[in-house]
Amino acid sequence: MIHIDMKRDKHKHFCGFTVSGHAGYNEAGNDVVCSAVSALAQTALLGMLRYSDENQVLYEQKDGFLSALAVNGNEAIRVILGTMVLGLEQIARQYPEYVELHL
Repeated sequence: MIHIDMKRDKHKHFCGFTVSGHAGYNEAGNDVVCSAVSALAQTALLGMLRYSDENQVLYEQKDGFLSALAVNGNEAIRVILGTMVLGLEQIARQYPEYVELHL
């Protein structure tokens, strides 16, 4: 199962996320659930890096794990992460036994 934890700042705005695990929907390389979550998370990280000072985004990536946190979030970061959540909510609704989303 993929576990997704969205992080919020003191103002309750999204400021980061952690994605861990594997969906197990299909074999590696053919798992559309894992691919969809990975695409959203990777794109969100790229957007965070592009629209903030790169040294303001802390991230770690390894097999089955991606974590990103904006140290000083801005409106662009909030929009990027909010859009990511919209996509993840749809995936979690369609595949609840494979994706767990914590807002």
